[in-house]
Amino acid sequence: MAESVQVATLKWGVQVAGSIFELARRVGLADSSIRAFLDGSERMPNWVFLRLVDYVNDEQETTKRRANVVVLQDRRKASR
Repeated sequence: MAESVQVATLKWGVQVAGSIFELARRVGLADSSIRAFLDGSERMPNWVFLRLVDYVNDEQETTKRRANVVVLQDRRKASR
């Protein structure tokens, strides 16, 4: 059976955050809820899924901005 988009997004969120505990802290949930969503013992509400999508997107944007700053700093150093 294929993995649901919600569970895949949750796993991606855990990977981005670094741990289940950190993801729970960032999205305002109990880590036991995240574990229950991952193992399928609880159904993930839509608002949790949307919050996860927002978190992952925000983290990706932050990572891109940081990478751009590093590139600009490297270019400035190289031009000196």
